Amino acid sequence: MNAINGNLSFLCFSMNTWEKRMARKQQFMRYLSLRTDVDHVLYVEPPINLWFIILNLPALMRDAEKRERLWRALLFKTKPLSEKLRVFTPLTLIPFAYRYRWIYDFNARLTAMVVKLKAKCMPPDRTVLWMYHPFDTFHLRAFGHAALTVFDWAEDWSKYFIEYTQRERDKVRIAEELMVRKAGLVMTTSQSLLERALKINPRSCQVLDGVSTELFGEILRTPPEMERIKSPIIGYVGTITERFDVDLVRAISQEFAHGSIVIIGQVHKKRVDVSPLLEIKNVHFTGVKPYAELAGYLTHFDVCILPYKRDSFSWPPTKIFDYLASGKPIVSVSFPEADKFSGHVMFADTSKEFINLIKEALANENAIKKSGRLAMAAENSWQARADEIMNLVRTATMESEQNHEKNSFYSTPSAG
Repeated sequence: MNAINGNLSFLCFSMNTWEKRMARKQQFMRYLSLRTDVDHVLYVEPPINLWFIILNLPALMRDAEKRERLWRALLFKTKPLSEKLRVFTPLTLIPFAYRYRWIYDFNARLTAMVVKLKAKCMPPDRTVLWMYHPFDTFHLRAFGHAALTVFDWAEDWSKYFIEYTQRERDKVRIAEELMVRKAGLVMTTSQSLLERALKINPRSCQVLDGVSTELFGEILRTPPEMERIKSPIIGYVGTITERFDVDLVRAISQEFAHGSIVIIGQVHKKRVDVSPLLEIKNVHFTGVKPYAELAGYLTHFDVCILPYKRDSFSWPPTKIFDYLASGKPIVSVSFPEADKFSGHVMFADTSKEFINLIKEALANENAIKKSGRLAMAAENSWQARADEIMNLVRTATMESEQNHEKNSFYSTPSAG
């Protein structure tokens, strides 16, 4: 019963590098590591392949973040990010792991062997195994004596990998369902994923994203590029993929030609063509910004927008919580579960309605509306999420221990 009453540790196999952006995966582990009832958190990044390093070495060395990740992998060392939080970057030898499942499993086997050495300070019966990739069922066997196994179903992966063939997507869907079935606790980002999960595993629940509210306190530094942009500023923060409605943003830029459209985030050029916006003088792409600096940009927005294509999102977008924490008016296309944000976000069903709501937001903003958005952000902070997660983990761990359904954590993984 140690895992129920004692401190826990978390071993997370992530799909994102630590430096990529501080999103759900990184924030969960970061805020869990700040808790007094957590001893250790080991964040395992996606492996970096030796052949990839060799073929891309000049480019890797020019980028500070990629260079740091490269050295972590080559030196086989964990990097301490805080007293309790460490990050580790596995190195693999065989390429094309995301194309061939047998290669993925082989690399996972090698990764598990190294990670076990790095996780020696984490007692098996007090360690929570935390996973994201649907192919990571191997780790359920390799770390089978964990206090609890958690699958954070953060994306409908069979739809996310748009570059895959239908046959490959079907394999991903089967892998997702197997992971859901085997996990001791399943967390989903959306109600639709939760409904699917509950049909397979009753130990499933929905846990939304959150926000680092502390970053939106006193803003000490104004981004220089924002000083030159004329108001009103209508802004978007987030990745720019096929969900991003280029036509809608172009219409907004034309309607508010006297103002500016600011777009902050990475453009996935293979997924979306933003060229129609590049020649428009009042549309400004800033590129990716560190998460800690986003509050400084959002402070200068007059209206925050979520200009997605209709029916392209099945759960609340991550950045909606950052928008709430800024206190600024928010206009979004309608999406499932929008009722959760009723009264704090303005929803549109057409481009014309979207533009009219921006006008309304600019004309009718007041302190009461702002305070309501800030209050909702506080209720959805990452710290609040960490509290929620620990309650779920404690309950699931207690049920798991009562059922005596644990395997050996450090046993040699079986073949297959």
